[in-house]
Order: sequence, then C-alpha cells, then structure tokens
Amino acid sequence: MIIIAQRAMAEKSVLVTGASSGQIGAALVVAFQQKGFTVFAAVPDPDKAIDLSKLPKVHILKVDLTSEASIAEAVESVQSHTSGRGLDVLMNSARVEFVMPLVDTSIIEGKRLFDINIWGTLAMIKAFTPQIIQNKGTVVNLSSIGGLVNTPWLGLYAASESALNTIGETLRLELAPFHVKVLTLVTGCVQADIYKKPGEFQLPPKSIYSHIVSVIADSAEGKLDPEMMPTEIYASKVVADILKGRTGLVYRGNIATTIRILSCLPSILLDGMLCAKRGLDELAKYINGSN
Repeated sequence: MIIIAQRAMAEKSVLVTGASSGQIGAALVVAFQQKGFTVFAAVPDPDKAIDLSKLPKVHILKVDLTSEASIAEAVESVQSHTSGRGLDVLMNSARVEFVMPLVDTSIIEGKRLFDINIWGTLAMIKAFTPQIIQNKGTVVNLSSIGGLVNTPWLGLYAASESALNTIGETLRLELAPFHVKVLTLVTGCVQADIYKKPGEFQLPPKSIYSHIVSVIADSAEGKLDPEMMPTEIYASKVVADILKGRTGLVYRGNIATTIRILSCLPSILLDGMLCAKRGLDELAKYINGSN
C-alpha cells in the first residue's frame, strides 16, 4: 500500500505561475518538487528560471499571461508531458505589485496590473479547468492581505487582490459540483523580489504628493513593511495546506492573521493604523501651514 501511495504521488503534477528567480512562485516550485510532484514552472523569461531547470521533474514553460495563444501552448505542453493526464494543481502565484497614489496612477500601468493579477489568473483558470476537473484537482490563487484593508499608496494593487479573493471564493462554489477544490492564499509579508530599488520610484511631475515623495518611495522599497517570513517556510506551509485538501480563504505569511482581525475594526480606529508612517499627517500639516 505504501508503494502504491508513493507511486500515485509521483504521478501528480502542478503548474506554478510567477516562478521567476526571487519570486514566491520559485520557492513553491521547489516545495512541490520536494514532495514528488512533476512541476511546470511558468515564466515570461526562461533565463530567469535557470536554477529551477536543473531540478529533476521540473519543466520550464515560457508563458505570457496576457496572451491566449501562449497559454494555449502551455496547456498542450502539460497535456503532452503528462501523457494526456493533465494537471492536478494549478498554482496561480504570478502577481504585479504597484505602489502609487491613486490620482497619480498611469492608466496604462494600472491596466497591466489587472492584466496579470486578474485577467491572467482567470485566463489560466479557464484554460486548465478541463484538466483540473478530469483529475478532481485543486486551483490555488495567491492573493494578499492588501485586499483586506485600505492602505494608502497601494489602492490599485489592493483592488486587484480584493477582486482575486472574490473570484476565488465564487469559483470555489461554482466548481464544487465537479469535486474541484479552490484555495485562496491571503498572503502576508513574505520575502520576495517585488520591491523597487533605491532611487527607482518616482512620482509624476507636479504631483500633489511631491512633498512626501520620500515616504511613498519608502513604501515602494518595502521599508515600511514588518518582518518578512522566509519564502521557503511560506512555500512549505502552502504545499502542506494543499496536500491536506484545504479550501477557501487561508491566511499565510507574517501578520496575515493580524490583518484579518484588524480589518474587522471600525474605520475610525483602523484608518489611523493604516495611515501611520505613510506621510499623510505630515502632508496635512504642510498644506494647513501653507494656507
């Protein structure tokens, strides 16, 4: 019986998006591989996943999440490599983080964020649902605690994560009759290469927030975030959740549970916490002093 169980596990497959080096997806690829999965690491540039390509049973797929043709090629590749069996787990971990005051947001950049975080995720789900249904598998979406609260400068990113939470929970109900599990990872602070480097962040010319640009830049560079959970620990916990068959909203990463609790507070209490160290009090004093 043990031999049979091990063989069944060895046949399981997962596709992980956002698997470029330094991203959470890369750590998830390693964690799945260590559990015996055949892993398909989906990246826009294979040169950024060279280390993963050296691991046994890891296949690198070049996938553009904004291209239906590219996603269709990925579906065919998975079908071919698994001898027609298809995926057991679809792990949507590709995400774009975006820091900018809402009134300064470039609509083009904002649409790109939603193209990856929302439409790219939904496109992958649509494309791989037949395989997932066939195997009574699992769809996993990596979301963020940003979608639970109204943190200044993260408005558009938070909107995409909030939408992803809703999509995941609705999908969980819609796919339940097909014995498919849907798990949404509401992720807290985890080490990942997602921040701007010093000097990279800029506000548009004549921004009304130019007086506090250094504070907003600190946010973009991750300087205002609390301690990060090591990516490997996060990935290990996530894979364990999936293997246990968990569904619905699951909170992982540093301060994830704390933010979940705080999000239930009335705005009169929560607003002050969210605005702390974000420069808004400083800006208000500057504006009032100028009048």
